[in-house]
Amino acid sequence: MASFSYLTTIFPSSFCASLPKPSQTLNSKRRNSHHIVAVSIKASANGDDNDGGNSRRDVLVGLGGTILGATAVSDQFAFAQPPTRAASHGVDVTEVGYLGRGNAAMAAEKKKTLTPLSSFPIVLDKVISTKVARPQKSRSSVEKEGVEEIVVIDGIQLNRASSVKFDVYINDEDETQITPENSEFAGSFLNVPHSQKKANTMKTCLRLGITNLLEDLEAEDDEDVVVTLVPRVGQGLVTIGGIKTELLQNV
Repeated sequence: MASFSYLTTIFPSSFCASLPKPSQTLNSKRRNSHHIVAVSIKASANGDDNDGGNSRRDVLVGLGGTILGATAVSDQFAFAQPPTRAASHGVDVTEVGYLGRGNAAMAAEKKKTLTPLSSFPIVLDKVISTKVARPQKSRSSVEKEGVEEIVVIDGIQLNRASSVKFDVYINDEDETQITPENSEFAGSFLNVPHSQKKANTMKTCLRLGITNLLEDLEAEDDEDVVVTLVPRVGQGLVTIGGIKTELLQNV
């Protein structure tokens, strides 16, 4: 079954000409505020999920306010440090073109209200949080180096012609409130309106590396994490099929 492919690139003036190699990426520490985040995103031509295992071929790479999406990448990008918490500094984060780290305060609620996993599929017309079981807790540094923990936003269904953007936050499951202090931005999903001679409905999934992010939250020993989805553009225009966490072998 053929997969559709499209490329969207937004380059700020500070974008570096070359990306670090996987070995450099895995061993890098947070030397500055720009960190590479590698994720996977797939979609099929007929609107069905094309989830043929945890392939690393299809990757989405974000660099601060930069995003590069592709569905045929020759190099295998290693998962790297997620971005740190940062305010939007007056930038309108609802703009489709804005792909920065986001403002964790947008994911904050006075009291944490969890949506049970049994409620999915669900239309993303408001901020939703759900508790997700982790595949393994308290992994050693050697285990982390060889295997990345990822969060999978599954069954993302929308119209190809719709402008849709939502942010993904990971929250410490022990906390009773979702606040900027216990929330970490994991990444964003963005659909730029486009038309093809295919079905208008697109079904895809988003995978985000969260190993280092969980270290920042001091949540490595937790059996569960809370995943929060914050709609930015196109509220009510996208359906989420489910959310889960997995372990993915680094290659």
